[in-house]
Amino acid sequence: MYAEILPNVPSLKHSFHYSVPPALAGSVRAGHLVVVPFGKQRVQGVVLAVGAAPPAGVAEFKAVEALLDAEPVLSAEQLGLAHWLARETRADLIECVNLMLPPGLAQRADAQYQLLREPVVTVRSGALQLRVLALLRERGALRGRQLQRALPRVAWRPVLERLVRSGHASKTALLDAPTVQVRHAKTARLTVRSRGQSLAAAQLQLGRPNAAAALLAHLIDLWPGQPEPPAAPAASGRTPP
Repeated sequence: MYAEILPNVPSLKHSFHYSVPPALAGSVRAGHLVVVPFGKQRVQGVVLAVGAAPPAGVAEFKAVEALLDAEPVLSAEQLGLAHWLARETRADLIECVNLMLPPGLAQRADAQYQLLREPVVTVRSGALQLRVLALLRERGALRGRQLQRALPRVAWRPVLERLVRSGHASKTALLDAPTVQVRHAKTARLTVRSRGQSLAAAQLQLGRPNAAAALLAHLIDLWPGQPEPPAAPAASGRTPP
């Protein structure tokens, strides 16, 4: 099984094909959010399509690593709209897809750098390398975003990449956790079955006709046929494992 996936990488122009491991076969559908390898990092991706046959001309595939949500977060109509937006506005497809994702659900990749051993400092090391080393020495492992805030408008990345290649620092790809949170909505429902019942109950509380009774009667007139809630199912007698 194979999936066409759009990794959540800025300015990405096209999608890529990944193999779906047996553990996820039958679960991955178009619109799902997944974790996939992309280069040397792990990123979030949106599944655009799924098929049983591999695309022609491709011999090796990287595999989907994980499914982030059991249900697709984008419908076929939303995916179609994202393609239309990208085509009509000449925008990157990933930017159009991100417009459809619920706020807080999109994830971005980052890298964490950690000093493993002190390099030999010479007169050729440079002031920037000394600043980067001092920062990692003082604060420990840091993400790329943290380094960017600590060293704004400074080309710190080539310095760290040289330290990684020489074995003096490590680089670990990370995927931020989604920031979406549970939201609760309050709802109201009429519980009386007839206009006469509602008026009698409201007037009984105050002993005379009142605004609450009039409002309740008006609501019943607007929606007189509201169904009763379904009865709770009978207990099965099973217990959780």
